[in-house]
Amino acid sequence: MKLSNNLHVTDKMNGKMKGFASLSSNSNSFCEKMSKVQGSVCQKCYANRMKKLYESLNKVLDKNDQILNSKDLTQWNLTNYAYFRLQAFGDCSSQKVVNNYFNFVEANPQTTFALWTKRPDMINKVIAKRGKPANLILVRSSIMINKPANLPKNFDKVFTVYDKETSKKVNINCGAKSCLNCRLCYTHNDTVYVNEVLK
Repeated sequence: MKLSNNLHVTDKMNGKMKGFASLSSNSNSFCEKMSKVQGSVCQKCYANRMKKLYESLNKVLDKNDQILNSKDLTQWNLTNYAYFRLQAFGDCSSQKVVNNYFNFVEANPQTTFALWTKRPDMINKVIAKRGKPANLILVRSSIMINKPANLPKNFDKVFTVYDKETSKKVNINCGAKSCLNCRLCYTHNDTVYVNEVLK
């Protein structure tokens, strides 16, 4: 599916994301750097696995990244989704990408958006300039396996992945079966720390 500004929305997600749509840009130098950090979840990168399985995905994500980084996008389609994932592959490459995501979110107040990121400082620079949309849930992705990150200012949740052994000592509240049925990360609730077992 394409938006009016030629961005490609992935609306045929598989696995736990089935039933969701997402808008993503391609991995960047930050992702490459993090993938070399020993013990990081980035060494087990889901996005890289998907891009190897689906060669056309790289082209789509590259094009999205170019468009999102090109200018301030003001023309956005209305979505008919109750919940929408931003940056399902990799992480945001720039403040301009984040700013355009915020434009998209604000153009669709009827939809709840969730954005996962390991770059809270960059997100907060955008928020400092324009505020945080009420229909956006910000999820801080922990970089290290088995080590939850702190909850940053303006963020709603922290998502951490645990190996099988360590997961026995932690409250695993992400079953990784169906995000659409669970919606723990896509609703404002009392759960801050969301924990998943490494796949």
